[in-house]
Amino acid sequence: MSCMLEPNEGHPTRERSLHATPSIPDLPVELLEAIVCHINPKTEAGRQTLRSCSYTGRTLLAVSQRSLFQDTTLVFGVSPGTGGIVFVEGCTPKGRNLLRLVKNSPHLALYIRRIAIAFSPSISTDGYSDSSDSSSASFPLYSILPDLPGLEEVAFIGPRHYNWADFEPTIWTHLKEVGRLSKLDMRPINNVPTSFLAECRLLQELHIASVIVEQSAMPSAKLKLKFLNIHTGGMGISTRDGEKSLFAGLVMAAVSPLDLSHLTRLVISILDLSYLQDLLRLCRNTLETLDLDLGLADTSLSESLFLSLGDPH
Repeated sequence: MSCMLEPNEGHPTRERSLHATPSIPDLPVELLEAIVCHINPKTEAGRQTLRSCSYTGRTLLAVSQRSLFQDTTLVFGVSPGTGGIVFVEGCTPKGRNLLRLVKNSPHLALYIRRIAIAFSPSISTDGYSDSSDSSSASFPLYSILPDLPGLEEVAFIGPRHYNWADFEPTIWTHLKEVGRLSKLDMRPINNVPTSFLAECRLLQELHIASVIVEQSAMPSAKLKLKFLNIHTGGMGISTRDGEKSLFAGLVMAAVSPLDLSHLTRLVISILDLSYLQDLLRLCRNTLETLDLDLGLADTSLSESLFLSLGDPH
């Protein structure tokens, strides 16, 4: 029902219209917040709905903003630099825009729990300045990460795999300083050194493709992982001396920074099964979920893996 309101207070048309329109009872704040929390912020329609909700007043402003910002994606291009591959701001500077936003509205930084760093060589980088790539200390990401007190996860997202050593190292130096991360997704990055993982002292969830085990780097403390997701595409785990084996580095008690005896979930998509049974024995007392995507034509091998969980020896 449409209602025409006249600008003059007390106008009879306005009074009749107001009295003719039944009032809608107020919903409890908790119910309104629950409804908003079920809006999917990953779709354009969902984001637009959340923006609209944030304009309705204080009641829904905070919960709408929390849903919009808790999982934030920054899109960068990748480009060859003098010291290796660098991330660069594209024509739409996502990093600079987010930095400006959290500086002007500091409360938004409290809502961000996950930063996804999406990168692609197809992102247009025309017109970017020298100060906007990841080799520079003024790269916006480096100012954003320390100002996010609730940050729990950093995830890299890309259409292809890149080698860790091929990047200009400044990006890894700054990321290593965010030691409070509990979740890390490095799947597009191959050959991540174990010394980097050891710096993430609160890490409980790790998604990774391949690592380099630095046998000379003895970890001062082990990371008690709860969730490990290994998706290699056959890349495997390498040691510095060239030995290749998927799980060898992870189960070497002396040099691995990971304590896998607390795992509750293990997700594996691999080709090389070396040392897998050793890994399963490590977490047999705590493991609740095992997801295997082995592409095995011979089911006897996958059956033996499940049986190994019940093997006391």
